[in-house]
Amino acid sequence: MIDTHKARLIVLLLLSTLLNCVSVSADSADNRVATAPLSTAKDQSATRQHSGGIQEILPDDFRPAFTRDTVIKLNGIVERSYLVISELDQLRGELRGSSLSDASAIARSGRNLNDRQSARIASLHQRSRAALKDMNAAVDQLQAGEEYYNSTVLAGMVMFVNDVEQEVSQFDKNG
Repeated sequence: MIDTHKARLIVLLLLSTLLNCVSVSADSADNRVATAPLSTAKDQSATRQHSGGIQEILPDDFRPAFTRDTVIKLNGIVERSYLVISELDQLRGELRGSSLSDASAIARSGRNLNDRQSARIASLHQRSRAALKDMNAAVDQLQAGEEYYNSTVLAGMVMFVNDVEQEVSQFDKNG
Protein backbone atom coordinates (compact mmCIF):
# COMPACT_ATOMS: atom_id res chain seq x y z
CA MET A 1 0.00 0.00 0.00
CA ILE A 2 1.37 3.44 -0.93
CA ASP A 3 2.11 5.68 1.99
CA THR A 4 -0.28 8.65 1.97
CA HIS A 5 2.37 10.75 3.69
CA LYS A 6 4.61 10.19 0.66
CA ALA A 7 1.85 11.39 -1.64
CA ARG A 8 1.17 14.45 0.48
CA LEU A 9 4.86 15.31 0.49
CA ILE A 10 4.98 15.22 -3.30
CA VAL A 11 1.87 17.36 -3.59
CA LEU A 12 3.23 19.88 -1.07
CA LEU A 13 6.56 20.03 -2.88
CA LEU A 14 4.79 20.73 -6.14
CA LEU A 15 2.63 23.41 -4.58
CA SER A 16 5.65 25.12 -3.07
CA THR A 17 7.34 25.01 -6.46
CA LEU A 18 4.27 26.63 -7.96
CA LEU A 19 4.82 29.69 -5.81
CA ASN A 20 8.19 30.27 -7.56
CA CYS A 21 9.61 32.21 -4.69
CA VAL A 22 11.97 31.67 -1.82
CA SER A 23 12.41 34.08 1.02
CA VAL A 24 15.93 34.38 2.31
CA SER A 25 17.05 36.40 5.29
CA ALA A 26 19.64 39.14 4.87
CA ASP A 27 22.11 37.06 6.90
CA SER A 28 22.10 34.19 4.41
CA ALA A 29 22.36 36.57 1.47
CA ASP A 30 25.81 37.61 2.65
CA ASN A 31 28.34 37.00 -0.16
CA ARG A 32 31.33 36.16 2.00
CA VAL A 33 34.27 34.20 0.61
CA ALA A 34 32.84 32.15 -2.22
CA THR A 35 35.36 29.92 -3.90
CA ALA A 36 35.08 27.09 -6.42
CA PRO A 37 31.52 26.84 -7.75
CA LEU A 38 30.16 23.31 -7.91
CA SER A 39 27.39 22.63 -10.38
CA THR A 40 25.66 19.66 -11.83
CA ALA A 41 24.86 19.77 -15.50
CA LYS A 42 21.26 18.68 -15.01
CA ASP A 43 20.17 20.91 -12.16
CA GLN A 44 22.54 23.80 -12.92
CA SER A 45 22.99 24.62 -9.24
CA ALA A 46 25.48 27.28 -8.27
CA THR A 47 26.56 25.94 -4.91
CA ARG A 48 29.70 27.42 -3.42
CA GLN A 49 32.15 25.55 -1.24
CA HIS A 50 34.27 27.20 1.42
CA SER A 51 37.70 25.97 2.48
CA GLY A 52 36.17 24.08 5.45
CA GLY A 53 34.03 21.92 3.14
CA ILE A 54 30.84 23.78 4.02
CA GLN A 55 28.60 24.53 1.08
CA GLU A 56 26.81 27.84 0.89
CA ILE A 57 23.71 28.33 -1.19
CA LEU A 58 22.94 31.92 -2.05
CA PRO A 59 19.54 33.43 -2.97
CA ASP A 60 20.48 33.37 -6.65
CA ASP A 61 20.96 29.59 -6.39
CA PHE A 62 17.30 28.81 -5.69
CA ARG A 63 15.35 27.71 -8.68
CA PRO A 64 11.89 26.19 -8.88
CA ALA A 65 11.76 22.53 -9.89
CA PHE A 66 9.45 23.27 -12.84
CA THR A 67 7.85 26.16 -14.66
CA ARG A 68 4.41 27.18 -13.42
CA ASP A 69 2.59 25.53 -16.35
CA THR A 70 4.54 22.30 -16.00
CA VAL A 71 3.97 22.02 -12.26
CA ILE A 72 0.23 22.53 -12.75
CA LYS A 73 0.19 19.81 -15.41
CA LEU A 74 2.29 17.33 -13.40
CA ASN A 75 0.43 18.07 -10.18
CA GLY A 76 -2.84 17.22 -11.93
CA ILE A 77 -1.48 13.83 -12.96
CA VAL A 78 -0.15 13.08 -9.46
CA GLU A 79 -3.48 14.16 -7.96
CA ARG A 80 -5.36 11.76 -10.25
CA SER A 81 -3.14 8.91 -9.05
CA TYR A 82 -3.61 9.98 -5.44
CA LEU A 83 -7.39 9.92 -5.86
CA VAL A 84 -7.18 6.43 -7.38
CA ILE A 85 -5.10 5.03 -4.53
CA SER A 86 -7.35 6.69 -1.95
CA GLU A 87 -10.39 5.11 -3.57
CA LEU A 88 -8.62 1.73 -3.65
CA ASP A 89 -7.86 2.03 0.07
CA GLN A 90 -11.53 2.81 0.69
CA LEU A 91 -12.58 -0.22 -1.36
CA ARG A 92 -10.19 -2.43 0.60
CA GLY A 93 -11.80 -1.22 3.83
CA GLU A 94 -15.25 -2.00 2.50
CA LEU A 95 -14.16 -5.47 1.45
CA ARG A 96 -12.68 -6.16 4.88
CA GLY A 97 -15.91 -4.94 6.48
CA SER A 98 -18.11 -7.11 4.27
CA SER A 99 -16.05 -10.21 5.02
CA LEU A 100 -16.89 -9.79 8.69
CA SER A 101 -20.62 -9.26 8.06
CA ASP A 102 -23.37 -11.81 8.19
CA ALA A 103 -22.61 -14.64 5.74
CA SER A 104 -26.25 -15.09 4.72
CA ALA A 105 -26.61 -11.40 3.82
CA ILE A 106 -23.49 -11.62 1.67
CA ALA A 107 -24.84 -14.75 -0.04
CA ARG A 108 -28.11 -12.95 -0.92
CA SER A 109 -26.40 -9.91 -2.43
CA GLY A 110 -23.08 -11.50 -3.37
CA ARG A 111 -23.45 -11.45 -7.13
CA ASN A 112 -24.64 -7.86 -7.29
CA LEU A 113 -21.93 -6.76 -4.85
CA ASN A 114 -19.21 -8.56 -6.82
CA ASP A 115 -20.35 -6.97 -10.08
CA ARG A 116 -20.22 -3.49 -8.55
CA GLN A 117 -16.82 -4.12 -6.98
CA SER A 118 -15.45 -5.54 -10.22
CA ALA A 119 -16.66 -2.47 -12.08
CA ARG A 120 -15.04 -0.16 -9.50
CA ILE A 121 -11.76 -2.07 -9.67
CA ALA A 122 -11.81 -1.97 -13.48
CA SER A 123 -12.45 1.77 -13.37
CA LEU A 124 -9.58 2.30 -10.93
CA HIS A 125 -7.27 0.22 -13.11
CA GLN A 126 -8.24 2.19 -16.20
CA ARG A 127 -7.73 5.53 -14.42
CA SER A 128 -4.34 4.49 -13.02
CA ARG A 129 -3.15 3.36 -16.47
CA ALA A 130 -4.33 6.65 -17.99
CA ALA A 131 -2.45 8.66 -15.35
CA LEU A 132 0.73 6.65 -15.97
CA LYS A 133 0.39 7.10 -19.73
CA ASP A 134 -0.06 10.87 -19.25
CA MET A 135 2.92 11.04 -16.89
CA ASN A 136 5.14 9.18 -19.37
CA ALA A 137 4.04 11.55 -22.14
CA ALA A 138 4.81 14.56 -19.92
CA VAL A 139 8.27 13.16 -19.12
CA ASP A 140 8.98 12.60 -22.82
CA GLN A 141 7.89 16.16 -23.56
CA LEU A 142 10.13 17.58 -20.81
CA GLN A 143 13.12 15.55 -21.94
CA ALA A 144 12.63 16.54 -25.58
CA GLY A 145 12.28 20.24 -24.79
CA GLU A 146 14.71 22.77 -23.46
CA GLU A 147 12.73 23.70 -20.37
CA TYR A 148 14.60 23.41 -17.07
CA TYR A 149 13.24 20.81 -14.65
CA ASN A 150 14.48 19.11 -11.52
CA SER A 151 15.07 15.48 -12.46
CA THR A 152 14.95 14.28 -8.85
CA VAL A 153 11.52 15.73 -8.16
CA LEU A 154 10.27 14.43 -11.50
CA ALA A 155 11.59 10.94 -10.73
CA GLY A 156 9.70 10.94 -7.42
CA MET A 157 6.48 11.92 -9.15
CA VAL A 158 6.92 9.27 -11.83
CA MET A 159 7.68 6.66 -9.18
CA PHE A 160 4.50 7.54 -7.26
CA VAL A 161 2.28 7.34 -10.35
CA ASN A 162 3.94 4.08 -11.40
CA ASP A 163 3.57 2.59 -7.89
CA VAL A 164 -0.15 3.43 -7.88
CA GLU A 165 -0.63 1.74 -11.27
CA GLN A 166 1.25 -1.37 -10.13
CA GLU A 167 -0.69 -1.60 -6.88
CA VAL A 168 -4.05 -1.24 -8.62
CA SER A 169 -2.99 -3.77 -11.24
CA GLN A 170 -1.92 -6.22 -8.54
CA PHE A 171 -5.19 -5.73 -6.67
CA ASP A 172 -7.14 -6.25 -9.91
CA LYS A 173 -5.34 -9.58 -10.48
CA ASN A 174 -5.63 -10.84 -6.91
CA GLY A 175 -8.95 -9.26 -5.96
